[in-house]
Amino acid sequence: MHFIQPLQAFLQTKHIVEFSSIQQAVFKVWPRQNVVGIAETGSGKTFAYLLPALNQIDVTLNKPQAVVFVPTKELKWQILTILNDIKASFTGLKVSENFNSNAHLIVSLIGKDIILHETIKYVVFDEVDMFLEDSSQAEWINCVQLFQKHKPHFGFFSATLFNEQLQQIRKQVAPLTVVNQKKRAWKHSLVKHFLLNLNGQEPFAGLLALLNYHHNEQVLVFCSNAKSLKQLTSLLAHNQLSFKSLHGQLTPNERKHIFTSAANNTVRVLVVSDLLARGIDLPHFSVVISWDLPLVDSFYIHRSGRVARFNSWGNSYVFDLPHNQHKLTKFAHKGILFNSVHLERDGTLKFPQLKQSKQKPAVSSELKTAIKRIKAGYKKVKPNYKKRQKQQIAELFAKRKQRRSWKNF
Repeated sequence: MHFIQPLQAFLQTKHIVEFSSIQQAVFKVWPRQNVVGIAETGSGKTFAYLLPALNQIDVTLNKPQAVVFVPTKELKWQILTILNDIKASFTGLKVSENFNSNAHLIVSLIGKDIILHETIKYVVFDEVDMFLEDSSQAEWINCVQLFQKHKPHFGFFSATLFNEQLQQIRKQVAPLTVVNQKKRAWKHSLVKHFLLNLNGQEPFAGLLALLNYHHNEQVLVFCSNAKSLKQLTSLLAHNQLSFKSLHGQLTPNERKHIFTSAANNTVRVLVVSDLLARGIDLPHFSVVISWDLPLVDSFYIHRSGRVARFNSWGNSYVFDLPHNQHKLTKFAHKGILFNSVHLERDGTLKFPQLKQSKQKPAVSSELKTAIKRIKAGYKKVKPNYKKRQKQQIAELFAKRKQRRSWKNF
């Protein structure tokens, strides 16, 4: 796809020289056709729909031309943040969360404040499977039918979209091109799953052991409901542990402040409800702990996907408890392999099936080219050349870890 100059400038600023597989596949059809995009969490679905839509924006026309619907405020704030970065290179581009503005692109929740504009030609539903749940399906159908009056092109994106949900979309929008880059809906190649055997001890003892084991990492702790979250945060506070919690009962300003702090790497332990399991980018977090299992099975995949983003490895922990066995059996049948971890009496963790060597990081073609360039510079053998070469390559990997990989949005 050929991008207009402002988008080329943005891509250059963010050092994006290649696109992920879902982006390349979607670029071939969107926004000329209605599309469904399915790919792993952290694979770059946001840019897959956002860049082509922005490529069609006419900034001389001060009217809404594209809209992105999202299921949570956190995801809305995240996309608006990305768009504000793009605006620095895209002179004249206006974005908003309100339909009563003259912004070119609107990012919004589904609700009563939707205003139909005949100039809107591109409509996206991110994390569309959430809109297809029983509690919100009727509202989603009404929204789709409202915009169909002016025949825009639709985009539907998610990490988990099953056949039944796909058929629901087909009933409303046709023709439809499906781009499926995720052949195994229940598995993520960069997530390691662990089942913690408590050996008769309390779950909170297991949680403390995990927090101690990962004391140098940022940790997300998921709770399935408000009661569970309240009980856990009370235990953490009683034990004088430092943490933040994010859930639907907070005010929008409170939620935004905590979310921003977590995204900016100033929160080590974040206790959250499942509202944060969808589409959110928290690049500094590498560990997920499910204090309890989600009510909707597929939400477990979205939970674990919070820490396997930007080609980074992530660890996801579940407690081996009697009331979890039914769901764990279903997860196993879906192909999720859990490594066994044991909580010792002294509070340490034993990983009998886990090799302690670090996983090799995924290497992009851009990084491979840079490594080849370093090696090519040492054609003549000089004293300590291997040591200097190794140090330069190590610095490359360190820089990659520090810099956010924008292409995976």
